[in-house]
Amino acid sequence: MESLLLDLRYAVRSLVKSPGFTAVAVLTLALGIGANMAMFSVADSVLFARLPFRDPDRVLSVNLRQPNGNPNIFSTPDFLEWRQNSTLLAHMGAFVPRSANLAALGEVPEHIDGGNASSEIFGVLGVPPRFGRVFTASEDQPNGAAVVVLSHGLWQSRFQSDASIVGKTISLDGAPHTILGVMPAGFHVLADTELFWTPLRLPLTAPNDSARNVHWLFALARLPSSMPIQRAQAQLDAIATRVARERPDREGTGVSLQTYRDAQTGSIRPALLMLLGSVGFVLLIACSNIANLLLARGTGRRRELSVRAALGARRSRLVRQLLTETAVLGIAGGALGIVFGWSALKIMASLIPSTFGIHRVSLDTPVLAAGIVLALFVGLLFGVAPSLSASRVDLNRDLRGGTRGTGHLGRHRAILLVSETALACVLLIGAGLTMKTLWKLGQVPLGFRPDHVVTFRISAPANASNNGIDFYHQVLDRMRSLTVIESVGMARDLPMSGTDPSVPIAVASGAQPLDTSVARYRAIAPGYFPTLGIPLLRGRDISPSDTAGSPSVVIISQSLAREYWPNQDPIGQQIQPKIPGAQPTVVIGIAGDVRHWSRDLALQPTAYYPVAQVPVAVRPLVLSYMSFALRTHIAPEALLPLVRAAAAGVDKTAPIYDVRTMDSLVADSSSLRRFDLSLLATFAGLALALAAVGVYGVMAYSVTQRTGEIGIRVALGASRADVQRLIVSHAARLGAIGVALGVIAAFALARVLAAVVYGVSPHDGTTFSIAAGFVMAAILLAGYLPARRATRIEPLVALRAE
Repeated sequence: MESLLLDLRYAVRSLVKSPGFTAVAVLTLALGIGANMAMFSVADSVLFARLPFRDPDRVLSVNLRQPNGNPNIFSTPDFLEWRQNSTLLAHMGAFVPRSANLAALGEVPEHIDGGNASSEIFGVLGVPPRFGRVFTASEDQPNGAAVVVLSHGLWQSRFQSDASIVGKTISLDGAPHTILGVMPAGFHVLADTELFWTPLRLPLTAPNDSARNVHWLFALARLPSSMPIQRAQAQLDAIATRVARERPDREGTGVSLQTYRDAQTGSIRPALLMLLGSVGFVLLIACSNIANLLLARGTGRRRELSVRAALGARRSRLVRQLLTETAVLGIAGGALGIVFGWSALKIMASLIPSTFGIHRVSLDTPVLAAGIVLALFVGLLFGVAPSLSASRVDLNRDLRGGTRGTGHLGRHRAILLVSETALACVLLIGAGLTMKTLWKLGQVPLGFRPDHVVTFRISAPANASNNGIDFYHQVLDRMRSLTVIESVGMARDLPMSGTDPSVPIAVASGAQPLDTSVARYRAIAPGYFPTLGIPLLRGRDISPSDTAGSPSVVIISQSLAREYWPNQDPIGQQIQPKIPGAQPTVVIGIAGDVRHWSRDLALQPTAYYPVAQVPVAVRPLVLSYMSFALRTHIAPEALLPLVRAAAAGVDKTAPIYDVRTMDSLVADSSSLRRFDLSLLATFAGLALALAAVGVYGVMAYSVTQRTGEIGIRVALGASRADVQRLIVSHAARLGAIGVALGVIAAFALARVLAAVVYGVSPHDGTTFSIAAGFVMAAILLAGYLPARRATRIEPLVALRAE
């Protein structure tokens, strides 16, 4: 222990005597470690966060596998049949997200998110209530009592942690519900914004019960502890095969299993893993710089180490001392890295898109511990080779004063420089491809005008007549009465709102036969197309006269018309939505194509139906809420009080919610790509800066070591241009090799890069060329600065120093 303390004191003194070296090494290491800690904190919050369930790895997301191979959520009959046919899914639970207007006696209603859950859900997730109880199977029947289970957060915030809340009554959408219990903190089913759960009460006699085309149920099951998921999937595939033999109409239909975590993070996992790999490259470049600095420092300390060896120090003792110094550097770099990581995480938190599903990230204990371990590991690992090299002393040469070598870069240092240049090139190519992708996406037409449009949602009260249709039209009339609003549109779902339902359709004979028969479903009111600026290319718009008692009509998108009637006039043709109670509908118009989900998804055929003609059987599902779009030229802040007052004039118990501008909805649709680009560009810039600093540092050291050689060359007649060319050409050769390797590596990583690009080839020649040129320019600049200093060396001063 005493020997270790001596080594530590000597290491600190040695590093303090070289403030320039110490500052650069610690700062370089801190940047690499801080960036990794911040990125790992984000990834940990998304990919590795502890789920609030018992044995979360055994919780499965269950999807219906359709004949075309694509997964989908369940329809009611499919869910009930699979639960009956498979012992593995006998206790499968169903869940449907919902929102409601919550009010206690005498309070203003508040719109909150929650869900309808079958009684099996709580058993599947294995989480008992904090107090009280959850609803039973008998309460989960169509005629069961109106009951509700609260989240811990809602119980605390809205009911002030009232311990006697069980048995009390609250109002959800105007209907009284008895509180059964409160779940533990952090519990949720699908989203951590859920604040309450009510019984699902699967309809056993409703008309849409027999509709296999109404997919609305999310399903969860628990995998037995002794069964791997692959075996469970094989069992369900065998059942699907047997059912298909007995019922040919079920051919190709089955069930697919995923762990809950994979189902929740599958869409964002590739982007996060790519960013983790990118920030890992930054750390490797930082470590390469540290190793190069240590190699250079070791060369300069040969005389000191030779003296110590001459006084009896063994090589192992010298190596231990040098490794102690690198460990101290690692600890200092790690400590500063925590500060950098905390600052970087604050910036990242402001950029995290809502699609990540997280609202708070922090440098928690596991991440801090990982950062400290990483700092020590990096300091020791990348200090081994320099320590072994520096401890290999030659007493005769070093004690004679031969501390200056020829100055040519050693093989190890050259390899490190080439490696970090290649890594920086790969990152810059990736950033260039994502930047070009965002530019390409910006050129994709939306099909509508999002400017000066404010949107909101509203849910009809439970006691509203005509399934809420009359209520929604009253709100629509109130909005139209506001003089500051130019036009108003109403639809079940607006473009870019994150919801994009589809319904199978049958097309009347004479149309072009197609393999697919699915169209996006939009229930709209008059005024929708002009408000959003969607062009009506042919035919007429939906009018107030298109009521439940008039002939059923539909407006189709240009892509739907092109696919089904490529050489015919669609106006007057008929399509049949395959939903319960739907009548054949006559095409009355053709609208322009709209990007309903995001710019990077292919256009989907869309059918627009009048709200008043939504089939009665599916009105509770389709009309659970409606979205409004208001075109205005006044600021949203000034408009909002007027809109709230107008809506309250219809029914005070139904508040508006989810108020957004259409511009923000469009921005959010590409938020994940912008997040990727922001971080990837930051990491690429940091990597390039570290690589350039590394080249500069090593070339500057090389110039210092070659002072005598340069003096001799100048004395023999070499011009300043010759000296400069000598130094820069060396940096250029190393840079060219690194850039070439980086380009080859980027080509090899095309499959990874393809996951984040759109409309751009992962082998895009222009991007590769620009990125390679940029890296090469940075390397040449890093070599030019030491070369310029070399041209100022005076021959007499250089030879006298020798």
